[in-house]
Amino acid sequence: MLLKHTLTQEQLSRYLKFELDGYLRGRSTERKKENPLDHSDNQQYIHYQKATLAYFALQDFIGEENVNAALKKLVKNYGSSDNYPTTDVLTSYFKEVTPDSLKYVVDDLFSKITLFENRVVNPTGKKIGSQYEVTIPVQTLKYYADREGNEKLTPVKDYIDVGVYIVGTDGKEKIAVLNKYKFNTEKSTITIKFKNKPVRVGIDPIYKLVDRNTEDNRAAVTYEE
Repeated sequence: MLLKHTLTQEQLSRYLKFELDGYLRGRSTERKKENPLDHSDNQQYIHYQKATLAYFALQDFIGEENVNAALKKLVKNYGSSDNYPTTDVLTSYFKEVTPDSLKYVVDDLFSKITLFENRVVNPTGKKIGSQYEVTIPVQTLKYYADREGNEKLTPVKDYIDVGVYIVGTDGKEKIAVLNKYKFNTEKSTITIKFKNKPVRVGIDPIYKLVDRNTEDNRAAVTYEE
């Protein structure tokens, strides 16, 4: 949260991508069995790298104040108790402050091994009057993996960020718009109208989700002649 409140979104994206790549490297060399986050067992790439992503995504979905409320309740109920809380207690507290439509997020982040393959495919743009219209074809694949590393494709019914980049006054690309869309199919097309000229677009461009390939989330916009 310190980084969230002090870094730009572009800087934060680089940090989260670093953690995501670390998690992906860790799971690719796992010699035992990969566990979900709520059952990690001396697996640093899970309880450090993956946990960073999971907690950041959780507060992004349900709000920082709600995550803090759940943690405050945990400390209140167990901070001076002889009983020790389990991760089941923690995730139940998270679900108490999570809308029903987003409770799946808690399960995906903590209790399952969830992987995405989000990709932007050849976005195009054109100028219409004083605005720019960008068409963004995207692919959203979702998998659940077991402890043996087997991955099973599962229907996607998820809220995922789509971002639009423009060139700032300093000549550098920056995220001008970042909105969540609900995806229900593997292939979708999103159309966005924007007053400034978008130069790049991305799906989950800040890397809040665990994506198996971090290199194709963003793509430059090609404009019609």
